[in-house]
Amino acid sequence: SLLEDATDIAAQAAAHTLDRFGRADLHVDRKRDGTEVTDADRGAEEIVRREVLARHPDDTVIGEEYGITTGSSGRRWIVDPIDGTTSFVHGVPLYSSLLAVFDDHGPAIGIITIPALGRVCIAGRGRGCTVDGRPTRVAATTELAGALVSTSSFDLGWWPADALVAIAGS
Repeated sequence: SLLEDATDIAAQAAAHTLDRFGRADLHVDRKRDGTEVTDADRGAEEIVRREVLARHPDDTVIGEEYGITTGSSGRRWIVDPIDGTTSFVHGVPLYSSLLAVFDDHGPAIGIITIPALGRVCIAGRGRGCTVDGRPTRVAATTELAGALVSTSSFDLGWWPADALVAIAGS
């Protein structure tokens, strides 16, 4: 099934990043925008592209490191091989590997792997969401004061200023 393929592909890419994590021979470059990119980022995305091409050759792949490879099926695989590259480079185990699949109806599958912690979150349209194989759900909290907010950045490019003020005031 598509979910099984996506889960296997995500696991292969995540395993590659974990193999490179904390290595003295990790190669780090800078992208044009000044952000870091490593050989682990590139290698993990190459794995995703190779596997998607082998299993679903008519699908589009959109990756952070290598751009778009256009397919004809209408289905799109979106990969961020290492989200949190700065953490990865500095040996902080809180980076993730992200893979999503979109089809004509929108998001179909989303997989977040945190390789260094051995954690994986898998969601599929109509299948719910699991964390490490256990079903999970959205909290029933209706008030901001009772909610948990976690982010790796409070960049105003992502967060509206009024939302940050509301969170800070809670």
